[in-house]
Amino acid sequence: MARQQLAERLSNVANHAAERERLGAALAEKEADRGRITTLHRRGRLPLAEAEHRLDDIAREAALLRSRIDALVSEDEMARVYAARSIEVEELLTDLGREVDEIERMNDFAKKRRIVEALVGRIEVDPEGQQIDGRVRVIFRFGAPAGAGGGSDFKDGSRGRTPHRRSESSPRCQTSPRTRSPSQSPG
Repeated sequence: MARQQLAERLSNVANHAAERERLGAALAEKEADRGRITTLHRRGRLPLAEAEHRLDDIAREAALLRSRIDALVSEDEMARVYAARSIEVEELLTDLGREVDEIERMNDFAKKRRIVEALVGRIEVDPEGQQIDGRVRVIFRFGAPAGAGGGSDFKDGSRGRTPHRRSESSPRCQTSPRTRSPSQSPG
């Protein structure tokens, strides 16, 4: 599904190039219209009020065209970022996939830690009181692009802020609110 979305976004980039060219030509035509209106007024063939009205209309239409061009440029940039991020994530997951079986078989904590550090950008802890009760949120390095949300709760992988509660058999720990990278040592 992600590859299909990527293919759709990249095909839209190609379509947007033609659309931007068409909008650019329409914008150039608006500039030409502006020049013609100004010339007609200077020659006395168009009263000032009518010229101003037409120039205002042209300015509004040109602003709409510029706005649409800017929106297409933004969409194209987002598609490029999404493509680069998708390739990066695919490479990361391929590399990690090669190691997972060995890590599970050997129960190698150092390699497990390296994988967590590769996948997790940061961990946020919102404690309730002085105990471990509270919320733990894991923000992955390969989350959604900026502005699209991201991260998931530690307990069940769902989005949102579902509390992660300490079970009764868990040891009680003191905690303080802070955010740290998994590569930082505690303390």
